[in-house]
Amino acid sequence: MSGRAINTAEIGAAIFDGVIAHYAAASAVVPLPDRRYIAPGDAAAVAWDCEQFTVSIIGVGLGLAPDVASGSAKPGTHASVTGMRHAVFSACLVRCTPTIDRDGPPEISALHPAGVAYLRDVGLISQALVEIGSRLHQIDRSAIITAGNAQPIGPGGGFVGLEGQLTISTVNLS
Repeated sequence: MSGRAINTAEIGAAIFDGVIAHYAAASAVVPLPDRRYIAPGDAAAVAWDCEQFTVSIIGVGLGLAPDVASGSAKPGTHASVTGMRHAVFSACLVRCTPTIDRDGPPEISALHPAGVAYLRDVGLISQALVEIGSRLHQIDRSAIITAGNAQPIGPGGGFVGLEGQLTISTVNLS
């Protein structure tokens, strides 16, 4: 059927809004940066010129997502991949981090709290994606939703990032 597609815009917005709401509900010690947006293009190529939170798409493909084991389909879900699509989304959080400067490497007194804050962010992003995936599954029972790793990016240039991924495989096209 012509004109049908996986609704990546709605899913991306749900991820974006869901992470923001999760941070607000957690009363995070360090809230999300004020710069927040759904990024166009390659998630890895988004400019890191300040602290920011972005959601972008890594890609859309035919069939089950490559990471989904063929035996993991739940009873009652569609087994045919003819109409199934998968979309992989990236939720990326970038923060400032202590770096080497003309006085030498950063002090442990600066590195340690930055590391603790980073680990807190990893836990918050990871759990937010699990909860968002659960909510999306309530909307689309046929979907196979996987909250992937929350993994480090960098540090580099005074910034450190973390990326969490959410993958949705579904037969429901809009």
